[in-house]
Amino acid sequence: MEKKYKIIVAHPGKQHSFQLATALKNEDMLYKYITTVYDKKGSLTAVSKKFLKGKLKRKANTRSIDTLNDNDIIQFYELLGLILIFISKIPYCKTIWEKLNNKIGDMFGKKVAKYAIKHNVDAVICYDTNCTKLFKILKEKAPNIKRIMDVSIANRLYMKEVFIKDIKTTGNDKLKKEQKRLWNNKYLKRCEDEIRYSDYFLVPSNIVKESLVYSGVEDNQIEIVPYGVDLNKFKFVEKKEHDNPLRLIYVGQVSYRKGLHHLLNVVSQYSCKDIRLEIVGDYSTKSTLYQKYRNKENIEFLGFVTRDILSEYYQKADVFIFPSLGEGFALVVLEAMSCGLPIIISDHAGGNDAITNYKNGIVLETGNDNALKKSIDWFIEHKDKIPELGKNAYLKSKEYSWEQYYQNSVSTIRKWME
Repeated sequence: MEKKYKIIVAHPGKQHSFQLATALKNEDMLYKYITTVYDKKGSLTAVSKKFLKGKLKRKANTRSIDTLNDNDIIQFYELLGLILIFISKIPYCKTIWEKLNNKIGDMFGKKVAKYAIKHNVDAVICYDTNCTKLFKILKEKAPNIKRIMDVSIANRLYMKEVFIKDIKTTGNDKLKKEQKRLWNNKYLKRCEDEIRYSDYFLVPSNIVKESLVYSGVEDNQIEIVPYGVDLNKFKFVEKKEHDNPLRLIYVGQVSYRKGLHHLLNVVSQYSCKDIRLEIVGDYSTKSTLYQKYRNKENIEFLGFVTRDILSEYYQKADVFIFPSLGEGFALVVLEAMSCGLPIIISDHAGGNDAITNYKNGIVLETGNDNALKKSIDWFIEHKDKIPELGKNAYLKSKEYSWEQYYQNSVSTIRKWME
């Protein structure tokens, strides 16, 4: 009989932490899921939903998961968490948000550490940029409690070097302004410390593993466990050949980190007879990227779209394009593949692990505009191949189910606990 462990999953935000908590609960290993904002009976989050409408309400509805019961959930600093979400929506408040996020993260970490020690748990799993204070306390006061960092994106120390290279190549310093905290020594020290305080690292892709090794982590401390996709929500629709413009879709933030300056620059060189690009994701009307390209006939900024209707956009497109400079394993890549879209993706996007060139998409060198243009040109010249590559993408996405993620994450954690 397998030993039962008491494990806490702690995240002051959300990301994919619901899924990891579900995996552990399925094996009777979840002690508690601890967070700030969660939609459960009697919570401030549940009350605030009564005053929301439209997209905001649909987004608020994603702050819970059916696989967890209310008694699985503990909330610390819920009000501050809600305030933090509100501030994140206000233009020009990024610096305030970052300082408050770090402050709340440390306060949250102290409380989680105190709770973990009091209840004598076996391990605490927390997330990158959120676990510095938590893991420091546990290492000093309860070193018997395993400290596992679930790393959702390439390590910031590594990403800074990638960004410096991109700035030199493009001659554009907007990326540095957007990601200025990476030039803040105090912030980088937090990133270094949380690595030093961690025992093990769950990562979703090879690029995240590579970034941790670059930052001094031993290979045997790291395990790759890719994320999953809900095939019922993102359904396959077979692509049809057509003579219309190639329909590209990008889903994500409108930002330089996502490589949008490369994508928009390249696509703007085509006529609307050849290419149409839909940008799905939050953006500011003050953004230099939006201001520069908003009037291009072949580029459309659609803004934020909730996941309940996102599949419709995927199904109408021909190719999903994702030129990010640094990711973990963007879930949008698997979602697009599940809907039958071949992929154009950078080799730093994490999701490139699932792509085989000219079989279900094309992987290109990060930040290389010529490679990006050649990839788009290939699909223009081989539109007849899109149905085949799209079907291959769908078949590959079936290997990335959440059920498989549950099995892989639990078996990895068991190995580290023994």
